[in-house]
Amino acid sequence: MPRDGWSPADYARFADARRRPFLDLLSLVEPTSPGPARLLDAGCGTGELTCQAHRLLGATATLGVDASPAMLAQAEARAGVTFLQASVPEGLPPGPFDVIVSNSALNRVPDHQAVLEALARRLAPGGQLALQMPSNPDSAFSRCAHAVAAAEPFRTELGGYQYQSPVRTPEFYARALHQLGFAEVRAGAWLYPQRHPDPGGLVEFARGGLLSAYRSRLPPERFEALVSAYRRALDQALGPGPVFFPFQRVFAWGRRP
Repeated sequence: MPRDGWSPADYARFADARRRPFLDLLSLVEPTSPGPARLLDAGCGTGELTCQAHRLLGATATLGVDASPAMLAQAEARAGVTFLQASVPEGLPPGPFDVIVSNSALNRVPDHQAVLEALARRLAPGGQLALQMPSNPDSAFSRCAHAVAAAEPFRTELGGYQYQSPVRTPEFYARALHQLGFAEVRAGAWLYPQRHPDPGGLVEFARGGLLSAYRSRLPPERFEALVSAYRRALDQALGPGPVFFPFQRVFAWGRRP
């Protein structure tokens, strides 16, 4: 069974780069007065951004849910904010919630039609859903990870596993939310360019996200070997640098009637 692949230290190394899309996600949530009585952060990680959402949206009670014990070990409950270790969406409480946000989490959860249905069921009338998911399937960033996992010895060590992103196009989310009866819907993709002196910067960023799927399936020393192989593959694909990577994130927002 896969272990917890998340490393809070690796994730936090690019905290500013990860915070910016979260703030953009919150900007999609239309303000209400008073603020939402119940806010859910589905896939809250270390909870730092959950506490920011609680404050910025003026929520009365906020629940952060994440499946990773390592990430939740860093979470600090504050007034009005609590945390729960559970899978998303299966382990989410029934609600209802006035606002549900999910930031850079659903890219590790399959079957997004079922996910949207599960989240929609947990929204109160007039409630809002806001999602953000990284999606770079056609980039060297992703292709090199696939190639390394598909080659020996990692193919055997991983039992043939390769991470495949479940994230769909903005049109998919717009249509799915419309079909689920949302009264208002917006969806799109934004680019967050990264600039690194050499491919090593992308490798370090991937350690905190993309490569976590492999960390959970390999002993530590073999994971480090995979990271080294990934670095060599990126070096070959991108050259010595500098590196410009237009990192893409898909956003979707909707309001229930």
